[in-house]
Amino acid sequence: MKVAAALISIWVISIIIGTGCSREEPSSYHEKNAVERKPIGMAPQKKAETVTVAKSASPEPVVKKESKEIVATVTEKKPEKKSEGLKREEKGYYITEKGDSLSKIAGRKDIYGDRLKWPIIYRLNMKELDDMAKDANFPKREISAGTRLKIILQADARENLKKRAKDYWIVNVISLPEEASIVPYAVKLIKNGYPAYITRVDIKGKEWMRLRVGFFGQKEEAEENGRKLVDLLDVSDIWTTKVGDIERGEYGGY
Repeated sequence: MKVAAALISIWVISIIIGTGCSREEPSSYHEKNAVERKPIGMAPQKKAETVTVAKSASPEPVVKKESKEIVATVTEKKPEKKSEGLKREEKGYYITEKGDSLSKIAGRKDIYGDRLKWPIIYRLNMKELDDMAKDANFPKREISAGTRLKIILQADARENLKKRAKDYWIVNVISLPEEASIVPYAVKLIKNGYPAYITRVDIKGKEWMRLRVGFFGQKEEAEENGRKLVDLLDVSDIWTTKVGDIERGEYGGY
């Protein structure tokens, strides 16, 4: 009996001990695993997602914004207006620029196309140019920039020529090979109210300048003015002649 009772007691104790161990071990094991593994699995995943979004989303709007600004700048930029400066020519007037002289202005294709036509400009602008007309270099002397000079336009010259259809007679005042020698005579004639002009002529292969006054409708009128010019200029070899259509067309309208 004692043996049986002892065996029963040992069996009961064994059952109690086994049951207690099976209740604590699984609970402790799962709690440790849950605490240790859960953070390790989640943290890297969230960090990776944050970096990916920053790289893919951030650059695209920045590039588009810069591109729009560049296009807008190019499109909206307006060309700068160039300064017009002085007008080269008004109707019936010429505004001088730096470096201009009577000879240079007269030689312009859009004015008279011949530097020897400077007496025409001087005759129309004696008030503005009289202080300069003191020596043989007068036609080549620089005029102050911005000086307003009256000119006869080519269209007006043609109209003037039509009104003087019968005027072919001129007075030949002097003929010389150098223009400088003619200048003082031309200035004096113009100051005394005579319409002087200078032509070219080839004599034995050499160019000569001829200072003339014209145009007159009758030979007698030309001869009378010739006699007056002998006294005015103290020149004895003055003569009169009737010119052709070319010379008249070149100078008759001015």
